[in-house]
Amino acid sequence: MNFFSALTSRAFAIILLCSVIVSLILKNKLPDFFYYVFLFLPIFLVLSIAFCIVRRYLSTTKRDVKFLGSMIFHLGILVVIITTSLSYYFNFQATFVLPENISVDLNNKKFSTIHSLPANQALPFMVLKLNWQKTQYVGEGFPVDFVAEVTVGLMEGVTFNQSTEIVRVNQPINKGGYQFLLYKELYAPMFTLRDSSGDIIFNGFLNLFILTKDEDKFKVPNTELTLHTRFFPDMFVENGRYGTRSRELNNPAFGVKIYSEKDPFTKLWSGVLKSGERATFNGQSLEFEELKQIVIMQVSKEPTYWGIFIGWIFIVGGLILRYVSFYKVYSIFSFKNKESGSKEVKL
Repeated sequence: MNFFSALTSRAFAIILLCSVIVSLILKNKLPDFFYYVFLFLPIFLVLSIAFCIVRRYLSTTKRDVKFLGSMIFHLGILVVIITTSLSYYFNFQATFVLPENISVDLNNKKFSTIHSLPANQALPFMVLKLNWQKTQYVGEGFPVDFVAEVTVGLMEGVTFNQSTEIVRVNQPINKGGYQFLLYKELYAPMFTLRDSSGDIIFNGFLNLFILTKDEDKFKVPNTELTLHTRFFPDMFVENGRYGTRSRELNNPAFGVKIYSEKDPFTKLWSGVLKSGERATFNGQSLEFEELKQIVIMQVSKEPTYWGIFIGWIFIVGGLILRYVSFYKVYSIFSFKNKESGSKEVKL
């Protein structure tokens, strides 16, 4: 009996809630350990609240509106905790990195990451392709709109359905029970390094900062070269100095400095390259070939959302019933009606 009382006490509930908060803080440091803690703690929370509801129901004889509100409130908390705990086994979340005109599916580990997959469910067949993206800026490069055209292919049952969708930031689309949300826009430049014979030493798209005010650097694989780059989305030249008119992609170019590990304080080449232009140094050449648009898209499917939504309705409804006395409101209106009625009689 003492154990039952302790399990249903407010002190135990507060200890459990504090434990959850501490676990949330420490989860970033020890994710593997606290993953199991998160599976363990909700069991005690559910038991504590469930026993509390039963105990309160059996021990209370005055079951009025306030009592009903308290029951509904605790039931709502119970629904939210159970639904949240089970979300890991039902929810799907993934992130796609979509380079322009390249189809990406969930098996492509280079451009897709699965964060959660429903238990005992096969990997959904999903193919996304970015056709184009456009970001609109105002003032000092403040983004006011971000839109992309994405081809979405989904296997629904035995049918593969494909459609072209326009997706805007903060305006996700829904297809086949999945939600597709634009998260971020990027650009990836392709550089080609050749030796004195014209043979390709390196050729590929680089993951560089696309921020004009920041300089990035990239170590060219299998060489002793390091590139320092700065991006100009809308390049202009004034008095021998380079800048950008805006963040709109109108005249893209890269400022490039090339260094060697053997002599890191001496520049082998320095200048600005637009698409198709080439820098020559020490018998080698570096060409900026093209710039690909990239968007990061988050895909999710959360059937447990409705359970959380219903739980919060119970919580709010229970609080209203618990702390708003409808009898008092009814009495106030009744008193006012009687008072106005009595005045009419006197007149």
